[in-house]
Order: sequence, then structure tokens, then C-alpha cells
Amino acid sequence: MLILPFIHRVISNTNTLQVNIIKVLTIGGNTIWEEDSSLHIDNDILNPNDIYRKQEPIQYDKIQLCEVDTEKTNVLGMYNWNECDLNDSDTFCWRTFYYFTNNTSCWLDSPDSEKLGNYSIKNLINVIISSRPTV
Repeated sequence: MLILPFIHRVISNTNTLQVNIIKVLTIGGNTIWEEDSSLHIDNDILNPNDIYRKQEPIQYDKIQLCEVDTEKTNVLGMYNWNECDLNDSDTFCWRTFYYFTNNTSCWLDSPDSEKLGNYSIKNLINVIISSRPTV
């Protein structure tokens, strides 16, 4: 099973413009976390690593997108991608993406060729943004 923990925060500075700050937990900034599918996502994988979910995972293809509860999870105790060596392929680190959206479109988008594992970052981010309840 592929697991992609994420944090999604939205900052609105006008009625129409929103800044989406999305952090995804990756391995080396380029790989999605993979574990045996027979394991329980919370009891065997996330919680033993001091990562706690807010809600049920979002299923996207073969990935379990897990929104992280930042009150229970010590995110500051983890690495950010910019703290890792460029060739690092072992360290779990948060990779941050910024998306500027209005009611109809995205103003700053990742190129279609940008990937996380075999998955388009653009598609992953769009799934995360669209999963957020509207207020």
C-alpha cells in the first residue's frame, strides 16, 4: 500500500484568491511511502511513527492520502525537503507546494511532468485540494 500523509492549510486574502499550502510526507522528496498492504494503517504504520490522522484516508488510485492531525503529530520534529541532501533517497521529509486558486482555476500549477513516484504531483495536489470541505 502506498501512503501519502499530508497537511493542507488555506490562507485567503480576498474573497476569491486562496493560497493553498500543501505539505506531503515523502521519502527523499521524490518517493511515496510504501508498506505491506496487510498492515493496519494506524496501528501498524502511522501511530508507531508518531503520525496521527484527522479523518479516514482518501483513496486515490493505489494511494492512501492521510490528512495529518497537526495537534497530535509533532511535525516540527521531522525534516523538511530543503534540509535533505539532493541525492537523499532514505529520509522521510515534508515537501511543500503552494497553489494559488480562485473560484475557477489554479494560478500557479505544477508541470504535468513533475512526479512523486509514478504519480503526477499536479493530480495529487488537486485531489487534496478538492477533498477539503467548502465553508
